[in-house]
Amino acid sequence: MKVIAILLVGLHNHRIVKNSLFTIFCFLVVSLSSCSKSPKNNQDFIISNCAKDTFITLNNIREQYVSRPISLKVSGNIDDSAELLFEENKKNISGVSPIMLNLKKGKVDFKEQLEIYAQDYRIVYLHGNATKGQLKIRFQLLNPSGDTLTDK
Repeated sequence: MKVIAILLVGLHNHRIVKNSLFTIFCFLVVSLSSCSKSPKNNQDFIISNCAKDTFITLNNIREQYVSRPISLKVSGNIDDSAELLFEENKKNISGVSPIMLNLKKGKVDFKEQLEIYAQDYRIVYLHGNATKGQLKIRFQLLNPSGDTLTDK
């Protein structure tokens, strides 16, 4: 940084330019790091170890709408019943009940449309007595009329 400052203005004013360059650099780093990515419209998750509870975090999924319709599709198979929870991702959830989906033993294939009101959610797979199988979970943001959006 010191070399660049000396080359730009000479030896006598390099400290002022050096401090200015450092300030500009810090501003650019902070500005770029605060940029948020818009959420993907379709996200697929695979639970291959059905004998283990699994948490999937979805951050910043609502964007500009007050509420947002979504679709959860679960397919695959498991050797015993299990549960899938869809809940707001906060440390202290007060008064907000998670949406509980019961997964039956054998082939799993269902789709649920829900409406979300917060930014961050999590999908929680609770294995119960299941030890074998594989599940694919597809999370989709829908437009306000309920139609599927496509990723760009």
